[in-house]
Amino acid sequence: MPNLLIVDDEQSFRQLLTLIFEGEGHNLRTASNGREALELLAEEPADLIISDVMMPDMDGIEMLRELRSTQPDTGIIFMTAYASVDSAREAFKLGADDFIQKPFDVEELKLIVKKTLE
Repeated sequence: MPNLLIVDDEQSFRQLLTLIFEGEGHNLRTASNGREALELLAEEPADLIISDVMMPDMDGIEMLRELRSTQPDTGIIFMTAYASVDSAREAFKLGADDFIQKPFDVEELKLIVKKTLE
């Protein structure tokens, strides 16, 4: 079973994604910001990270920048309610696999996760 890490500062959103992906047979962990995510990833790498971009303490882009130096092959999907061309460009430049805007279709996110894990 793939290991997924969900990173979002909104607890209700982390809970929603946990419900969705536990039902898909994934092992899940959650973090409320990029710094917490990096601490969890240092203990045990993930196959895929689903992360918000805008978060307090450490945002998703900065998390990805730090992650790439130690775990270059970890998949990452960013989601944001505040998409900008610049943040999407920066995410892809750093090796993000996909970028989806909130609110999103659950089935679309499931397909993106499946494709990224293949």
